[in-house]
Amino acid sequence: MDLVNGFRCECPRGYYDARCLSDVDECSSNPCMNSGTCEDGVNQFICHCLPGYGGKRCELDVDECSSNPCQHGGLCRDHLNAYTCECLPGYSGTNCETNVDDCMSNPCKNGGSCIDLVNDYSCVCELPHTGRDCQDKLDPCAPNRCQHSARCSPSSNFMDFACTCGLGYTGGLCDEDVDECVVSSPCRNGATCRNTNGSYHCVCSKGYEGRDCVINTDDCASFPCQNGGTCLDGIGDYTCLCVDGFGGKHCEVDIDECDSNPCQNGATCNQYVNSYTCTCPLGFSGITCQTNDEDCTDSSCMNAGKCVDGINNYTCICQPGYTGSNCQYRINECDSHPCLNGATCMDQIKYYSCHCPYGYTGKRCESIVEWCSTEPCMNQATCNQTGNMYQCLCAPGWTGKVCDVEMVSCKDAAIRKSERLSVVL
Repeated sequence: MDLVNGFRCECPRGYYDARCLSDVDECSSNPCMNSGTCEDGVNQFICHCLPGYGGKRCELDVDECSSNPCQHGGLCRDHLNAYTCECLPGYSGTNCETNVDDCMSNPCKNGGSCIDLVNDYSCVCELPHTGRDCQDKLDPCAPNRCQHSARCSPSSNFMDFACTCGLGYTGGLCDEDVDECVVSSPCRNGATCRNTNGSYHCVCSKGYEGRDCVINTDDCASFPCQNGGTCLDGIGDYTCLCVDGFGGKHCEVDIDECDSNPCQNGATCNQYVNSYTCTCPLGFSGITCQTNDEDCTDSSCMNAGKCVDGINNYTCICQPGYTGSNCQYRINECDSHPCLNGATCMDQIKYYSCHCPYGYTGKRCESIVEWCSTEPCMNQATCNQTGNMYQCLCAPGWTGKVCDVEMVSCKDAAIRKSERLSVVL
């Protein structure tokens, strides 16, 4: 500022003395707390904090528990530049990341296999052992409940037992007398069995004889089988083995081959002597209509779709990006509105692309551009970002969007203008 016989300088913030040549030491007031180191700047200071502290003046104790380092439900305790985890029972380690091996002490006895659990274990015992630690032994035969000197045998799982009875006894515990007429039914051909002490007696039906009534007369002597059938003598009866196409007791019946429903898939059966034919419905072929005709052709499914044969029809399994009964339609990937924050979706084959508005980025425009990380502001300006926009706070003497325009007084501007005109002339 011009004065009478002198001048006075009005210094910008951060400078002082008569000609504004001295930089104000902002660190002189010791602004940094907790032993932080102060670095002086122009009209500012920067604090370099010790580990564990943060904030502009190192006034904040950093919470090392904010990142949730403790796993498996562990409780985090914050300390200065450190933390500790109080683990739930069954876990250990700095971050409670380790499941304590409860099988380490080999608690399972007698060859049992140990399965580690959380703060516990389980034993899989080898038979016949049981119990939490396989310390007990199963013995279903102690005491022996089998009667009449029968032998007791444990079951394979040692949970039950079986009695091996001597002659003349039966029952689960060998406590019942054997009734041979019920157990073995020794009398044949309708004979009546009478139980005796330690044995039995057969009263034979008419036409039979022998201890068990097994001898009978030849019932094929009268040649009862017709149409070339072969007679097999039975016990008090006979059986005719018929040639193909005939049936019945005496082979007197012409067999209907359609009775066995040989035709498949809803086909119609046509019966003949010792033969049949099948009339197949659409989509099937073969002697019994067992074959599903192939309905797929090379041109059934479009756009490389896979054809799956059905019954008198087919189904197309489309490649990604296509749909329709024959895969004839291309899917518009933008129909699901994948692009965010007002972005424009561009449909492509099998994928899409998003044209993001100002300030957004990412495949779906889901992320905000971190403008300040690119250091757009010049001349020691400060960058502040709000949402998808940023603003430069210029240092004294600078202006413009990114603080790239120097500010001059009207007097200096006039002097510079006159100097430029003198050069031109």
